[in-house]
Amino acid sequence: MNILLVDDEPIFIDKLRLIIEQFSRETGIATTITGEAYSAQEALKGITAFPPDIVFTDIKMSSMSGVELAAILQKDWPGIFVVIISGYPSFEYAREAMRANVVDYLLKPIKAGLVKEQLLRLHPQILLKSYQLGKRLIQQFMENDVRDDAGEDELLHKDDLFPCYRILVFPNVEGGYTDRLLLQQSENRHASYITELQRMIGTRNAAWMFNSHDSRSYVVVIGYDHAEGLQLQTIAVTTREYFSNDGVPVTIAFSGEIDSLAKMKSTIQQLLDCLYHRLVIGKTQDIHVEEEKNLAQAAAFTHFKAHLETKLSSLFAKKDASSLKKEFLQLFQVWKSEQCPSVVIESNLKRMIRLMERSHHAADAIVSKSSEKAIEEVLHTAVSFEEAASFCWEAIAKVLPFQSTETDLHHAAPLFERIHHYLVSHLSEPIGLAQLNEQFHVSNTFLSNLFRNYANASFVEYFTTLRMDKAKELIRDHPGMMLKDIAELVGFGDHHYFSRVFKTVTGQTPSEYRSGL
Repeated sequence: MNILLVDDEPIFIDKLRLIIEQFSRETGIATTITGEAYSAQEALKGITAFPPDIVFTDIKMSSMSGVELAAILQKDWPGIFVVIISGYPSFEYAREAMRANVVDYLLKPIKAGLVKEQLLRLHPQILLKSYQLGKRLIQQFMENDVRDDAGEDELLHKDDLFPCYRILVFPNVEGGYTDRLLLQQSENRHASYITELQRMIGTRNAAWMFNSHDSRSYVVVIGYDHAEGLQLQTIAVTTREYFSNDGVPVTIAFSGEIDSLAKMKSTIQQLLDCLYHRLVIGKTQDIHVEEEKNLAQAAAFTHFKAHLETKLSSLFAKKDASSLKKEFLQLFQVWKSEQCPSVVIESNLKRMIRLMERSHHAADAIVSKSSEKAIEEVLHTAVSFEEAASFCWEAIAKVLPFQSTETDLHHAAPLFERIHHYLVSHLSEPIGLAQLNEQFHVSNTFLSNLFRNYANASFVEYFTTLRMDKAKELIRDHPGMMLKDIAELVGFGDHHYFSRVFKTVTGQTPSEYRSGL
């Protein structure tokens, strides 16, 4: 917490400083006295150069009173908390202070307990404000919404930022291949992870969490002052323990030390590229990008070559599904022995679908596209090459006009109905694949395949649609219900975010939908 002290009597400033320093030692909460001013005018000059979080000010000073100072701060710097300290126990003074929106009115002689109590009360509010400001700023740099000539302190004062940053990215099993807006906001879904991460890095440092631009990854940004205090290995262990859904291994890509937010976007893109070219089914990895810049390129992996294409085309022509499946599973065994990255497997399987389309001119383009989406999700969620091979074959088989999968789909129909009813009954809860794993004892890959088969959508898309359908029902049947309350009933704590998602799904805002009824 950054604190400015204002009093025309140095003895009171000295006493306040000692109380604040004692508070910091007792609580471990970092506090910095950013300035000491002996008049309101001097205080305003200091605030212009360096806005603090809290101002403790005397009420009776020459030229400008503490109340007048508070009124100016409320107008020009509304985020600053003002505490009045007065030697006058007058109701009129107190009333004027309240009109200036001060957070407290303390009397002299200064009581240490009251000052410490106020600091303790304001601390979480200041942390939240700092977190939100930092998040908005980092988001702007991530999305390149900052002018090339804009200084960092135009958005957030330079001393509110950190001299060093580290970034880690890792796959979001539930977010792959889904409209980014439909994902539940990462800091809301994973508040306990952020809280634990903040505890690990200490109150002097800060951590923010985002969804990547393609929704397939989480991006965690850590701002810190001292590199020696950042234990990356411990952070990696905690991250894996939290995000390892249903045994899916978590690969994490770490950046080197970054000294400027201007490098944020390019660094994140480099991390994402490295991550998705290195992901291997069933394998946990720590990827330190800085250490790998000079390493040789990875070894070549088995691709579809002319002789293999000829063989597969022959099997297509013969409509030999059994031999084709055998060849397909053997190919996965080769990829397993090579520890072939998922991105290479995905490229080869899509090439196989193109080959099948050429062999069967009547192939349904919609079915082919659906199979490609299913393959993407399977490779994103599978815990082993064997599991990936099995579910990818199911996706491939749908494109074959001579291979039927109706029996398997019929067998899974009752389970899908049970999951559907469970989701409908828990629309207000932050449900993800992990909860469905535990409730129905099936894997992420099976679930992704199930939703793709029965709803032609990802889990996130399907659950969001159920929520929006319920929201429309509530708006229709309860015209007097506040939209904020409807948002909460369908699982959105932030009604502004709810409105954006509602419009993405329905084409109208909730208010527009209500007006049209």
